[in-house]
Amino acid sequence: MSRVRLHLPGERFQEGVVLRQAERHYLCDVLRLGEGDELELFDGRSRRARARLVRDGEDFRLRLLSVTEEPASARQVVLALALIKARSREVALRMAVELGVAEFRPFVSERCVVRAGGGSGRLERERHIAAEAARQCGRATVPEVHAPVTLDEILALPAEHRVILQENIVAEPLASLAARLPPGRLLLLVGPEGGFSSEEFERALARGFRAASLGTRVLRADTAAVVAAALGGLGSDVAL
Repeated sequence: MSRVRLHLPGERFQEGVVLRQAERHYLCDVLRLGEGDELELFDGRSRRARARLVRDGEDFRLRLLSVTEEPASARQVVLALALIKARSREVALRMAVELGVAEFRPFVSERCVVRAGGGSGRLERERHIAAEAARQCGRATVPEVHAPVTLDEILALPAEHRVILQENIVAEPLASLAARLPPGRLLLLVGPEGGFSSEEFERALARGFRAASLGTRVLRADTAAVVAAALGGLGSDVAL
């Protein structure tokens, strides 16, 4: 049986913290854990701990038994995905987290059918999805999920390696390009259904992006994002 995991962000990752009602319900009512049972905690920033449930009157506290630090990946993959339908974006986000991306950055481009919306509620939902995906796949870090921005803001982001994926062009396959990249931050740019306009593509190249291809097949934007996240992680902690 896999170890039970609980996300305790920030200052709550500490000795003796009292379980909140939702956490107690999940651990004690849903999973049927009780006093003395052990679980794994993670703070979303790289720390994980083995902990034990201890009853304190009507409450349950967590006793930390050991704390370790998850080593940083040699390559930090930043997945920048043009806005697509919410359900497809959530699928791409969840899988990208499982594949080890460091950040998820949606943006608006010319051919986006969907426009930015949903406000803080949409952003909080996507951050919750990222935390849940990290819990399920065993990560100690939760990728940072950002609110949608413009393409120009994405093009201005700092990164040691900058790659744009475009359909119907002759370019080096992302798999071979990523496999030989040295350690560092890799910014991957994935367009909407239909790809980037020629003007957007040229702007990216002018800002130092290298063009790469995912092959001859036309992929859905969410599929392309997941494939790009997997291939972009080659040489770090992703094994294919």
